[in-house]
Amino acid sequence: MAQNDGAPGGAGGDEKPSKNRVAEYLQAPRKKRKSYVLVACGKNISQDLQAGIDQFLKVQFKQLAISHPKTPEDLKKQFARQVVLLVIDDEFGADLNQCMDLVRDLKKKRTASATPVLFLTRSPEDLIKTYTTTLLPFQEVDDYLNYAKAVPGHVFSKIRASLMNQNRRKSRRYKVDIPVSYFLLHEDRFLEGSVIDLSIHGALVKSGDGRIFHPGEQLKIHVPIATFLPPTEGDYLKLSAKVRRVFISGTQAGVSFEFVTDKQLMVLTRYLTELVNSQNLRRMQAFKSRNVAR
Repeated sequence: MAQNDGAPGGAGGDEKPSKNRVAEYLQAPRKKRKSYVLVACGKNISQDLQAGIDQFLKVQFKQLAISHPKTPEDLKKQFARQVVLLVIDDEFGADLNQCMDLVRDLKKKRTASATPVLFLTRSPEDLIKTYTTTLLPFQEVDDYLNYAKAVPGHVFSKIRASLMNQNRRKSRRYKVDIPVSYFLLHEDRFLEGSVIDLSIHGALVKSGDGRIFHPGEQLKIHVPIATFLPPTEGDYLKLSAKVRRVFISGTQAGVSFEFVTDKQLMVLTRYLTELVNSQNLRRMQAFKSRNVAR
């Protein structure tokens, strides 16, 4: 049987060196994660334009890393990175639907739902139609460009705007009128109210009985979703929320959604998309009716 030579880390040897290394690791400053711009181009985007995008980013945004996924599978793997912008050709992948599925996968990440996406397209009408039916709640941060009719400088300008415009809302807010119940954690009781403004990241809640909201209160809001989503999703979407702002009336409060899971975000996105499209359809029908009446 071999004898222990006393080397650090050996059986029965001195454990202090190992403990010291652990302590040094824990005390050392954490490495800052790299921030990435993902540029996913299809075969119809010229090499010159791709090279120009790279050069523009390297000169104007030196702090950012650039990655060029070659396949849809490769792109999905890179969503685990800290992505600050996705530039994607809407012909990247099999078809436009697959492109939208890829973008939706990125948005489903809790930390990436507000990540801007710049679509490069040759068919703006088709892009807009498909986007409206799948990703409408994210329109506040996303943009597109018909690259077939644009000079490189226009493409670079769109990229700069996507990266620099950090003051936009994380997501579009929509005027709604949804009766809801909400549970007040600190009072341990349910109350009735309504959501009069809704987005992916928060809502404007109005109390139903004149109760005054207070900053910092924690709620669990039960949003009825059965009207727009299949029975498999249940009757209600239950979202934890925190009061961030109380309006002067006291009966209305701006809340942010907290601890939202990937599943909840997906359901909320689908619900809001269906709700807004339904509202738009009703407006269009009302407009046509008025024109016929004339």
